[in-house]
Amino acid sequence: MFLKFLFIFFLITTSIFATVLKQNYLIEGKDFNASMIDNTIEDDFTIFSFDENKHKRAFSSSRLISIFKKNNIVLQDRTRGLVHIKQKSSVNFNPIKEKIKQHYKQHYPDMKIISIFINSSSFIKALPHEYELVFKSNAYKYSVSSVQLKTPNTKKRLFINYKINAKIKLFKARHNINRGKILTPSDTIYKLYDFERLKGIPLKKSHTSKIRLKKRIPEGKIIYEHNIELLPDILKGNKVLVKLVNGSVSLEFQAISLQDAHKGDHIYVQKSNGKRLLVTVIGKNQVEIE
Repeated sequence: MFLKFLFIFFLITTSIFATVLKQNYLIEGKDFNASMIDNTIEDDFTIFSFDENKHKRAFSSSRLISIFKKNNIVLQDRTRGLVHIKQKSSVNFNPIKEKIKQHYKQHYPDMKIISIFINSSSFIKALPHEYELVFKSNAYKYSVSSVQLKTPNTKKRLFINYKINAKIKLFKARHNINRGKILTPSDTIYKLYDFERLKGIPLKKSHTSKIRLKKRIPEGKIIYEHNIELLPDILKGNKVLVKLVNGSVSLEFQAISLQDAHKGDHIYVQKSNGKRLLVTVIGKNQVEIE
């Protein structure tokens, strides 16, 4: 019984103090050393060295475990059987980061970009002298995306993955808001949030008056520009002033609007006797008979 207890204790302590083998390693320089897996190693040794033309390498986890076992080091395997080693490029990506920042600022001028992490899908020795970045059409909606680096004199295409760490102020529904509701400050919460993924351009602060919702927004959901519309100059059911000008004769009377309308729209209104008239909207709650 005592021996069984010692065996279990040995397994548990071995598991606790063993170095965890990761699935991916990004290294600087050409040498992949044992200390990059276990930084407590005193007598470091090189597992593999990249040459000039290769910058990626995959090892089976069992092979690495065997190498470390020969050096009396226990590894705990949490990979899927393969360990990927990638050499980090020494290129200065700051010019590309600045272009990415500008791209997002075009869509979200008030966004606070804290940092941008670059991870190229291929090894880049140096940036070309002339290039342009081609973004995906919906890249600005995501904090994680990729961009294509194109050069004018070559057909070679490079793809760069990136992740933006940023914050953005958003309007969210304080409660369930029904379609057609005229927005008021009591309907929304305006706070700073981590930028992860958006479905469009968020509601702008300059558009928070004289607007109404085109669809129902559940509590806690982001309100976007495509969810709103400007409040019409005339609302259905409101009283409007009808003007009739014919030469020197001018006539004014009230009627009821039968539909929503903006300035310049042609709509029907109903007089107090029930008669319907086709009129043109000329201003706020004002129409004229042509």
